[in-house]
Amino acid sequence: MVPKVPFNHRRVPMNMPEEIWITDTSLRDGQQSVEPYTVDQIVNIYKYLSRLGGPYGIIRQTEFFIYSKKDREALEKCMELGLKFPEITTWIRATKEDFRLVRDLGIRETGILVSCSDYHIFKKMKMTRKQAMDYYLATVADAFEAGVVPRCHLEDITRADFYGFVVPFVNELQKLSRQAGIPVKIRACDTMGYGIPYTEAALPRSVAGIIYGLQQYSDVPSHASTGAHRRVSASSAPEARSMLTAASSATRAGKMRTTVRSPSSAPAVSAEKTSVPVSAP
Repeated sequence: MVPKVPFNHRRVPMNMPEEIWITDTSLRDGQQSVEPYTVDQIVNIYKYLSRLGGPYGIIRQTEFFIYSKKDREALEKCMELGLKFPEITTWIRATKEDFRLVRDLGIRETGILVSCSDYHIFKKMKMTRKQAMDYYLATVADAFEAGVVPRCHLEDITRADFYGFVVPFVNELQKLSRQAGIPVKIRACDTMGYGIPYTEAALPRSVAGIIYGLQQYSDVPSHASTGAHRRVSASSAPEARSMLTAASSATRAGKMRTTVRSPSSAPAVSAEKTSVPVSAP
């Protein structure tokens, strides 16, 4: 049962981005809905993505799992191809053990799972908000220490306390980023599909409100980028368009991207399978 949608009738400014590009999660999130790919299939898909994106990197990045020997073998074979686009990134849980895998592979950027709703923090992780935040920040600090760009996946953000947890957490990430001199990327993940594209919907359901709030209240620097994420399939094209519309309406100036994350020195929020990173204020 989908919960009711509250409206506060606060409109978010609309500005279309100067540039749109794509990020891809076929080799990570995509494998969770089909039989796992073989090494050869992963390499071939990666080649197709590079050809499809062209020399200017319309498909800018892609993500890999690194937990099994097969995952790592496929990643290494793709790295050996020496293709500029899509840039190879990974996805890990917020644990020191997972981060060691990223560091050992020599990856420049990794996604880190940082669940932010009370359901995940209290029920799944069995932590308080402060304990969860400290736990996440410790892993991100390890990434900075190794010179790796962390892309923080704020899981279940459309059920989270936006001003009570999300904003303070992202502010702390920005502080660590400035201290390290390395950008941090932020991805807003609508894990349950509760995000609403209407600009006058109230937080935390409003996609436009989330993006605008991250830009306005989370200390994101002017060169940083944010975006919105939601899993969408071919059968839900209207939802994909709604996500793009909502995120673009929250964009104030700069670049918006679609489907993966950008390799630029900017934080990002995005929409998986139709990911929408947007530039920060």
